[in-house]
Amino acid sequence: MLRVVALAALFSRFCAVGLAADPSPVPLDVAVKTGLVEVEVKGRGACTGDAVRVEVRRKVDRAVQVVVEPGTVMESASGDAQNMVCSGVKYQKEGDAYRRVDVMVLNDDRPLSFLVEAFCRDFAKPTPGAGCAFRLGSKDQQALGVIDKGKAAGASLRAIQVAVWLQAGVSEDDLRRRFKATDVEVKTANGLVEATVVAQRGDSDAEKAVDAKVQVLVKDLFAELRNRRKEIDFVHGDTVVVTEDGTPIRFGRRTIATARKGETFVVTFVGPDGVRVKVPSGKDKSHRQLGVIALDRIKLAEGTPRGEGRPALRALGELVSETDLEVITASERGE
Repeated sequence: MLRVVALAALFSRFCAVGLAADPSPVPLDVAVKTGLVEVEVKGRGACTGDAVRVEVRRKVDRAVQVVVEPGTVMESASGDAQNMVCSGVKYQKEGDAYRRVDVMVLNDDRPLSFLVEAFCRDFAKPTPGAGCAFRLGSKDQQALGVIDKGKAAGASLRAIQVAVWLQAGVSEDDLRRRFKATDVEVKTANGLVEATVVAQRGDSDAEKAVDAKVQVLVKDLFAELRNRRKEIDFVHGDTVVVTEDGTPIRFGRRTIATARKGETFVVTFVGPDGVRVKVPSGKDKSHRQLGVIALDRIKLAEGTPRGEGRPALRALGELVSETDLEVITASERGE
């Protein structure tokens, strides 16, 4: 009998040690409520993407793993800014760099910092500023349905953000005017909202048809993003070189000159149609006229200083998210 009790005690101790060494992930709200961790949640000044910073420190003497469950709402502590709907942990800060993770692993008592992907929910309020404090709220199942559909379709984070607002009743006109949403983004977002509604109805045939439509819209969306990606390759002051002989230089619909392969120009302005440059004109070529060269006919000249203000790939602002950029650059490489 004593031997059985001893073995049972040893087994219980082994299980306890095993659980401590390899804990199952705990939702962040549960970890806070049960006293496993303490957290500080703040905004990063963005409405979409890696927009929330969570600093976590364990409060128990064992390893803890924590997840931010999709749909978790971070509520503005002041109530003056938009609440945010999370889709999960994305990065852990290590020194000056960030490492991709989806679980917060706390093996000691050091406070660790993580970035959480999230979407603004309350369009009428301002975007949470950098350092805006949040508290943990409940789940938003409606927004989660749209986010899940967007993720499954491979939509851009901007398109998913537009869908979250559309699903909450924000008008397309407001999204175009204030968020600068493009027609393709709005169409894709409407498709995501429709797909979510159909999925909730349980109509599998209709869901497949809508999902197929969304996939077509997503392809159009990333075609647009690739074009905008080219647009931010150049800024005012760059020197660019023409890549094809006979490249037209246009003023409106009129061709005012042609450029030779290898000819260089200094960029004065960048737009969706191309870069604006100064072209010699007049009989003696002493005058300069502004013309536009298409983006697909130029590249940055090697060995020349780049213009000031070039956006970093990690901070493309309203153009694309970092995740979107990963997809775009992979597509450009033919992956």
